[in-house]
Amino acid sequence: MAEAAKYNVLPLDDRFAQRADPNLHPSHIRGKTQFVYAPGTIRLGERSAPNTKNVHHTLAAEVEIPPGGGEGVLVCCGGISGGFSLFIKEGQASLGAQLLQRGCITERHRRTRFRRDAMCSPQK
Repeated sequence: MAEAAKYNVLPLDDRFAQRADPNLHPSHIRGKTQFVYAPGTIRLGERSAPNTKNVHHTLAAEVEIPPGGGEGVLVCCGGISGGFSLFIKEGQASLGAQLLQRGCITERHRRTRFRRDAMCSPQK
């Protein structure tokens, strides 16, 4: 303790597990059920993004496609173990999902509603 006092590092804090638990940290999104992002939003850190892992969720996008057409990603979320992407390709809304690097499942529709749970059943 004398060394800690000498180098002005008191008080010592040995609560490593408690400090590492994100549920104990303040959160500006905890309890929120709806998120709206402005055009041009590029990246959100995981602690600032809604949790979409193993929870029922809905993605909604209002999209204006120019007369000449347009393609691209509307929203995506994922990492090394899997994720999903909602995108426009060839004039159709599409949802691609990958789980535990088992290959990509893509469902393409002209309709606006997707059932992610129907697409992510285990592959044989």
